[in-house]
Amino acid sequence: MTKYIIDRYFLQASQELDASHWTLQKAGLPETPTIAQWLNTILPPKSKVAFDPKLVTDAEVQEWKKDIYKEHDVEPIADNLVDQVWNQKDAGKDKPSPPHENIYVLEQKYAGTKFEQKIAEIRRAIEKASGLGLVVAALDEVACKLVSEYIASAKANRRPRAIQSERL
Repeated sequence: MTKYIIDRYFLQASQELDASHWTLQKAGLPETPTIAQWLNTILPPKSKVAFDPKLVTDAEVQEWKKDIYKEHDVEPIADNLVDQVWNQKDAGKDKPSPPHENIYVLEQKYAGTKFEQKIAEIRRAIEKASGLGLVVAALDEVACKLVSEYIASAKANRRPRAIQSERL
């Protein structure tokens, strides 16, 4: 199987995935074929390619329309196939339980800046753009912003709120 990895996760993936079963592709590098290019080289003509629309960006779909749709039948699926297998009765027996550890703030030497400063920078950028808020879709960004807000709200003894302009 081939797995496309963005650069910041490549080292981790190369250490954790069994190389006898996986080929890692470092996404975004000039020498790495795009997913569309790779699919066009390994699939016979008129193959069916399915994707989970919750995990693929619109920009990727538009790129695929140019590169894959000419050769293959591409369509979104309603249910993620990996989730279907993972959630089967027998397959789920090895599924680890969700983590229950407490959330903690990384030391500044790891995070670079304090979370309060990061949120203040986001708010300034929103104000500068005359915006009302920030929509975040990438999972790692969502986690960063939500954890930061959760910690800030706990310190201020208030309920967590959306990161928004101070003027709202």
